[in-house]
Amino acid sequence: MQHYKAALAVSERPNVALFHYADMKRDLVGTFERLAGRLGVSHSAADLAELVKAASFENMKRNAARFAPSGGKGFFKSDAGFFPSGSNAKWLGKVSEGEMSAYNAIMDAHLTPSERDWLENGSGEA
Repeated sequence: MQHYKAALAVSERPNVALFHYADMKRDLVGTFERLAGRLGVSHSAADLAELVKAASFENMKRNAARFAPSGGKGFFKSDAGFFPSGSNAKWLGKVSEGEMSAYNAIMDAHLTPSERDWLENGSGEA
C-alpha cells in the first residue's frame, strides 16, 4: 500500500503512469497502446503484435532468466518460479475471516473506495 500511495501522490505528473497487472491480463494490446500514447510513440500492427507476444506471461515465464529480477544470476531458487501462475487474487479464500476483517479495516482506513478498487482490480480498461 505504501508503494501505491507514493505512486498515487505523483500520478498527475506527465512522466508518471500507473499500470495494473489485472488490466494487462485483460487487455495487453490496450495497455501497450496506452503506454505508447503516453510516450508519444507508435508502432505498426506487426510490431505491436510482436511486442505483445514478447510481454505475454507465457513468454516471460519461458524466458525467466531474462525477465525475472536478477534473472540468470541464481538470486531465486528458480527464475521461472518468479512467474508462478499469471493470475490475480490468489490469496482470496486462503485467509481467515479475522485476517480478512483486519485487511478490510486497514484498506478502508487508508484508501478511498476508488483507490482501493483500482489497487485490487485495476481500472477494468486498458
